[in-house]
Amino acid sequence: MEHYKHWLSLILARGIGPETCCKLLSEFNNPESILACNTNLLASFGLKEASIESLLNPDEKKIKY
Repeated sequence: MEHYKHWLSLILARGIGPETCCKLLSEFNNPESILACNTNLLASFGLKEASIESLLNPDEKKIKY
């Protein structure tokens, strides 16, 4: 079930659209690896601070199932 939380965290992150999502997945292969990245690495892919914050600290209410 944790696997789904990682996918939802990625998909629901503010400011991360389909193109960026695909680019990150191409580089890191799975959401778990993306979520394990540090902020500097994520920023190197063009993510803004608010998007990184949203990705690494998801709204638990939105991803709870």
